[in-house]
Amino acid sequence: MPADAEIVIEGHVLPNVKEVEAPFGEFPGYYGPQRLRPVIEVTAITHRRDAVFQHIFVGHRDNWILGGIPKEGSLFNLIRGIVPTAKAVHFPISGCGRFHCYVSIDKKIDGETKQAALAALAGCDFVKHVVVVDADIDVHNEEEVMWAVATRVQADQDVDILKNVKGNMLDPSQTDDIMTAKMIIDATRPAKRPFAARVRVPEEALARTRIEDFIPPAILDRLPKS
Repeated sequence: MPADAEIVIEGHVLPNVKEVEAPFGEFPGYYGPQRLRPVIEVTAITHRRDAVFQHIFVGHRDNWILGGIPKEGSLFNLIRGIVPTAKAVHFPISGCGRFHCYVSIDKKIDGETKQAALAALAGCDFVKHVVVVDADIDVHNEEEVMWAVATRVQADQDVDILKNVKGNMLDPSQTDDIMTAKMIIDATRPAKRPFAARVRVPEEALARTRIEDFIPPAILDRLPKS
């Protein structure tokens, strides 16, 4: 028994015995279906003095963040092993920390985009929608990712739908317990033809800009100091 455990539940998992479990609130923010699950026969519950029971609010931000962060690291390592130009992977809150996956790559050839996306889908069953962006896009900034989708995607050329792929039974949009459809969005600039340059303020201009040159001191003095 771990010496630093807060609470320990001991028991036996009964072979060939299953009972109905659920409905419980699940990570997508909906109640999951009832299903048969193995049964444990509890023989003892012990705890340390002043034990702390830590829980999460299922289907809300703390649940999504805890679910997404570990997957980001493992999936990044997997994708980078296939596409060495991979720069970052992010599971945003908008996808419950599981269903949406944003990948940035420093693309050298066009085929790398789909390789990275397919690796993401193969590496995590939860992922439904993969958006691959260029290295100039911050995958942790969803506004930037959606801007790339808006300005670098032609749906008939840059969107792929994969049918009959293993999904997750807790996805309420699925019409099948196992199978689902998945989507790849290539929001990168083409490697084989010229593409419009992104509008940016030069770094040297930003470095020379002082807010004091544009706003009177009397107004600046009223602003909260960080």
